[in-house]
This record gives sequence, structure tokens and C-alpha cells, in this order.
Amino acid sequence: MGLRIVVPGVKFSGPYLNPVDPVMPKTGALVLLEPGHPYAPWSGLFPANPDSIPNLAKDSAAAMGATIGFTYGGSGLNATNRAERTSKGGIHLAHLGSDVTANSGLLLQSSDVTKYIQTKKPKIYISAWLRPTALRTAPANGGLVQTLTSSSSHFATFNKGGFTGVAGTYTSRGYKFGDAGYIQAGMPAAQLLPSFVDSYVDAAALLADKPTEPFMNAANTAFYPMMVGNVGYQDSAVKGDQGSQVYYRVYVEDLTVSGRTYAQARNLDLAEYTKQVLTPGGRYYGDTFTAPATLLA
Repeated sequence: MGLRIVVPGVKFSGPYLNPVDPVMPKTGALVLLEPGHPYAPWSGLFPANPDSIPNLAKDSAAAMGATIGFTYGGSGLNATNRAERTSKGGIHLAHLGSDVTANSGLLLQSSDVTKYIQTKKPKIYISAWLRPTALRTAPANGGLVQTLTSSSSHFATFNKGGFTGVAGTYTSRGYKFGDAGYIQAGMPAAQLLPSFVDSYVDAAALLADKPTEPFMNAANTAFYPMMVGNVGYQDSAVKGDQGSQVYYRVYVEDLTVSGRTYAQARNLDLAEYTKQVLTPGGRYYGDTFTAPATLLA
């Protein structure tokens, strides 16, 4: 029998603190993938069974009636697409830019996330904590953009939002992209710094405005939280353009269920990113990794 402590006359108030992660609300989280998270750290790289990858929001998703599973795509890791765990537990995915073979690389994907969005039509917050380690040869189709939309009409825009410091807002299509700390194409390696990338989708607004948009078409979309190489939607268009980066975390929240605004979710997430990635003592502060050229040699 547990011990119950009662303090007469004292009432506790304030924000709900999720025991798994402080950014997650009491209800509403769909996906939280973080290989180095202390609650359930990954062992090694990618397991043979992708469904054994810990989704720290699994219980929250189940409470919303969502079963989120994962599968692999692409031909797998190879001589031109390699992976390692960083010193602080991130997953470093390195791509050799001269590789122009279609479907060469590894893709972690889930159709369950897009099916949930297409069915529920909620407002969705998506974010990723990343660290680019080698720049793309050009702003390219593919990459993290696919985490958001899998839409060819928005590839270039999101890559600008994520990699050249230009934010975009598409109220008529239900999209919004954040504007925190991104990098410029052509920067020296010394400026390949950690990046916080966030996005917002109003699925109902998107469907009303663009019902044939690929994001709302289950036959053409998937949620791609991690990827390396020439893989994913329109893989033939990304050949030779993909860079290398460390993945620390990918998070998806149903704002309609949680009751939070995009700004509220983003502010909490950005504060935790700042604490864990940019601040001494944070679990990813001072992270080290092998130079992509060395890893791929």
C-alpha cells in the first residue's frame, strides 16, 4: 500500500507536468521520438522491427484512439548512407552527395499519422530538433519537409523555412512554419549549428481549400520522421541534393485535443529545446559526432 501525504490547507495549481516529458500535454500528444530521451533511450541504431521503436506518446495516442506504427522504406543503410549514435545519444544520418541512385537510403515512416490527420482533421503541431552536419548541394525536394506535408508544391518553401532562414505562412492552405535559428546554404561547417524546426497544419482548412493536396490524399502521403538518402515522396527529385544531419527529437501534437494554441505548444517546445540542446548541462549540449566525410569514407 502506498504512502499518502496530506498537507492541510495546501492546494497545488499550475501546469500539468507529464511524467514522460514536460512538453507533452495531459492529452493530445501523438508522436514523440527521441533516441536519447532518458525515459526510454534507444539501444543502438534502428531495430529490425520498427514497431519496437519507442513512441513516448504511445499511451496518449491510444487514449485518442490512435495506434501509431512504423515501417522502413528505401533500400537501407549502405556505403553512401550511414548512421551512428552521437556522444549524447542522437542519431547521425550521413549521406554521400554524389549518390544519385533512386531509393538509396533509409526512411522511417508511418502512414498511421497521416491517416489520423486525414480522418480527424485537427490542428496539428509538428517539430524537430536537428543538427545539420553537411549541407545539401542545393535547396532540394525531400528532407524534413516530408515530415510535414509530403507535398511537392511545398517542398521548396519548407526547405527555405528550414534551411535558409525564410519563414512562410499559408493561411489559405492551413500551413504555418516557424522561424527559429536556421542555416544558410553555403555556410562554412563551423556554422552548422543545432536547429529547431516547427510547423503547423490546420487539416480542416487545408482540406476545404485544397481537397486534392497530397497531404490529404492517403494514397500519396506518409509521415517521415527520420530519413537519409534519396528516399521518400518524389525520391527521384532529391537525388544528390540531400545533406547530413543529427536527429534528436520529432514531436507531433493534436492541438484540437490538447486545447493548446500553436504558439503555446511552440513556446514550451522551444524552451525545452533551448534547455536540452543549447544550455550547459542539457542532455545534448556539447554533443560530438563523426564528420560525415569520415563516416562515409
